[in-house]
Amino acid sequence: METDEERLTIRDPFPTKRTLEIVPLFDWTKVDRAFVDVSYEDPNNGVLEEQSFEFNDKSVATGRFVVALQDANRRQVGFKATIIRKDGTLSEVPQSYTLERRLTVREDMNGHKVVAIRPGDGDFAELKLREIIVKLRYDDPERGLSFADEFAFKSAADRASFEYDYTAEGPAGYQIQIVRRLRTA
Repeated sequence: METDEERLTIRDPFPTKRTLEIVPLFDWTKVDRAFVDVSYEDPNNGVLEEQSFEFNDKSVATGRFVVALQDANRRQVGFKATIIRKDGTLSEVPQSYTLERRLTVREDMNGHKVVAIRPGDGDFAELKLREIIVKLRYDDPERGLSFADEFAFKSAADRASFEYDYTAEGPAGYQIQIVRRLRTA
């Protein structure tokens, strides 16, 4: 290609970006520092982006993690945090995931999981399905955690996600109930 233009614009081949803002919310008289490790993975497109953030009483500005998406539907970002207190004790937020735009990191923070839900392949009309109702629940009464949601799928193309907080000491999984509603003639 030849040109005599004085200005040449090269477009970004991946213009869709995913941004996660990391906001530290600590009592800095008790917390010495906090580390937040953030990651984005899209194995189908060979993408792995990782970044670490350190916060302390002199560095409290919101951190920004930005990744160029090759698959605009894959938006889940992973994170884990380590909080070091001034008394020398340490706490960790286990490996977690979010679809949110903003992550507020706190001393009492739990882990967070995202469960992608989609009906199996198949034509609902051919299978005589009117809809599929999916009910999910995560309960950890010892730690005061309870999350529940319900989704109605009207086609195989429908998508949803169930998000819940958890602790490493709590139950490992969630409960699921599936109701299939058939079409009547």
